[in-house]
Amino acid sequence: MTGTLEEDMLDMLLDPLTTSTPTTPEYRNDEDVEVQVLNTETIDLEGTQKKIELLEDNTAQKLDNLIKTTRNILDIESDTDEYIEELVSDHPAVTRRKIAAHNLKCQADRMVTRGKGILPPLKVGDNVLVSIPSGDRGRGDAANLLSVVTEEKDGKFRIATKEGTLNTWLERNSLAATKYCSLTTTDVQSNEYSLRELVRLGSVGTGQGYRRCTCRTNCTSKKCTCRKNDMMCNSACHPGSSCQNL
Repeated sequence: MTGTLEEDMLDMLLDPLTTSTPTTPEYRNDEDVEVQVLNTETIDLEGTQKKIELLEDNTAQKLDNLIKTTRNILDIESDTDEYIEELVSDHPAVTRRKIAAHNLKCQADRMVTRGKGILPPLKVGDNVLVSIPSGDRGRGDAANLLSVVTEEKDGKFRIATKEGTLNTWLERNSLAATKYCSLTTTDVQSNEYSLRELVRLGSVGTGQGYRRCTCRTNCTSKKCTCRKNDMMCNSACHPGSSCQNL
């Protein structure tokens, strides 16, 4: 056994070495690496651009289809509306309503023309009388308010008194011309009031009598509505309590 082992070892020493020679790695310079990277990026960029162009083409095509569909819908709706209008306009009830509206307009025009012929024309500076409703005046006040015309516009008039100017425009049929010319445009005030307030300011008494206070004291201070407006309290203010403004 000893000889056999020695022979084996001798054979191993005498056999040529069969070890593989190592391969040296191939090294690339930096320029080759940059060129390869640029080529890869160029390929990726071209692919991305193609995808974007394809997507834009698809989007444009879809948008064109949507516009065509919308136009078709609008055309259909327009045709439907015209058809409905034709049906409605041909209905006998619609024709009768149009005739009635035309007749009412003609009647209104005739009334305006007749009213202008009956009522004498007014101009700025004319004295007029304005009827005062019973709810806007006191028991001792006049039934008409004497005023002067200060403005005229589109058939409507603005009037004023010594106490102030009416805050609304009046129609011609609301004014009655008078031969008494005691007021001029220089005698009136520019402060605007309602008709009830103008009547109260020019009243010989306390006006229509709707002003009242609800004081629980003796009405001795300006907190009292009546005393603040230089008016005397009445039985409607605070019945059953003492008052020093009577």
